[in-house]
Amino acid sequence: MGRQGVRSEWRDVPLAVRHRVDALLGSAVVATTAVQGGFSPGPAVRADLADGRVVFLKAAGLDLNVDAPRMHRAEGGVLGRLPRSVPAPKLIGVVDDGDWVVLAIDWIDGRMPVAGDADDVARLLGVLRRVAAAADLRVPGIAGFATTHSDVLGQWTLLAQDPPAGLDGWSRRHLGVLAALDAVAPEATAGTHLVHVDVRTDNVLLADAGPDADVLVDWPGAALGAPWIDLVGLLPALHLDGGPLPEQVLMADPLGRAADPSAVDAYVAVLAGYFTRQALLPPPPGLPTLRAFQAAQGTIARAWAAERLQLG
Repeated sequence: MGRQGVRSEWRDVPLAVRHRVDALLGSAVVATTAVQGGFSPGPAVRADLADGRVVFLKAAGLDLNVDAPRMHRAEGGVLGRLPRSVPAPKLIGVVDDGDWVVLAIDWIDGRMPVAGDADDVARLLGVLRRVAAAADLRVPGIAGFATTHSDVLGQWTLLAQDPPAGLDGWSRRHLGVLAALDAVAPEATAGTHLVHVDVRTDNVLLADAGPDADVLVDWPGAALGAPWIDLVGLLPALHLDGGPLPEQVLMADPLGRAADPSAVDAYVAVLAGYFTRQALLPPPPGLPTLRAFQAAQGTIARAWAAERLQLG
């Protein structure tokens, strides 16, 4: 199954915008190599500069997807404010002409983790613990999870109000219980820890320089919340990629063992509702593979919710 969007190429970025990127970097981009992963329809490339440097560039314009430039703009704001203790790549600068947004970011030699490799998963979980260690941040523009991601919450409630024809039988049978968990999710996920909210294997870079240099990428959804949010959010996608069952990873990790089980129940239900409802919607422009990916995660998340909530 496709795990990424259909990305355009660097040459598709308007020439005037590319010239502004060259000026920002102080050297011309002379060669680019596409970087795989993610769902944005815009280009994401390793860029070789005339002066010998290498940087990472990601871009999006309104004609590709109306939300993608906004998300790049948000990510630029987050990366420019995060303290250096957070395992995130360093922002070089942003070019924004109101239509196209280009982020220039430090290039890090490395690779995405392999979900079925225990050592890789251990490094990935180590990155999440480093992110969760950033607590009580006072970073302008980073708000609470329930505020920043209100669109993730309440999906079972919406489904219960108007169950679509394609809704699976398990969801139909338990809509009342699941919608009730929607009501407690904002409180269950509250906290003061930095959370990324979109952790997948293709959003983690295991650095060639070693675990201390590993980073989490793609930060437009940064928020403050419970320290286990990113761990729980990762696990359906990790299992889909060939990793262990979600509950197995959760209970083996210090963040998972320390979490309030009832709060985790609520968030697992929220994730299941989000993926279930989103998978039934038409695909967003430029993202033809997204709904299939959400549907597959929904199947895993519903099974996990059924297990935790004892809803056969």
